Parts: sequence; structure tokens; C-alpha cells
Amino acid sequence: MSETSSSQQRTESCGPACEGESLIVEVLGREHPEGHTFRIFDEANAEQQEGLENRVALEDLDDSVLHVWPWQG
Repeated sequence: MSETSSSQQRTESCGPACEGESLIVEVLGREHPEGHTFRIFDEANAEQQEGLENRVALEDLDDSVLHVWPWQG
């Protein structure tokens, strides 16, 4: 992803962790404890968004893993 194209696609509410309509978290390293996961909550930090959490797509890279969720800013 180039800085030029990614900055044009970012939404204000999500910042640099978003590209287009995706929330992207890169986890560095490969050997993490069993059960390693992310929790996503609503804007008020009150309700866990399990339906969204279950829609994660994983992309293995050489020394890390991308976790990508559909996201609308």
C-alpha cells in the first residue's frame, strides 16, 4: 500500500488503521499465546460487536499477520 493511495482512502474516524472500508491490524511476530484475539466494541465502548469480530480475514505475511475486518467510517 503506498502512502499516497492509502491517505486518500482513509476515513477520519478510523485514521491510518483503515484502508477503504477495512479496519486493518498488523500483529508483529508469529508465536503468540493460544487464544490471542481482538475484541471490537461500539462507539460508546458498551457493546461487544461479536458479529463483526467473526468476519475477520487473516493474511499471513513473512513475520506478521494482518487481521482485516469490513469497516465503514
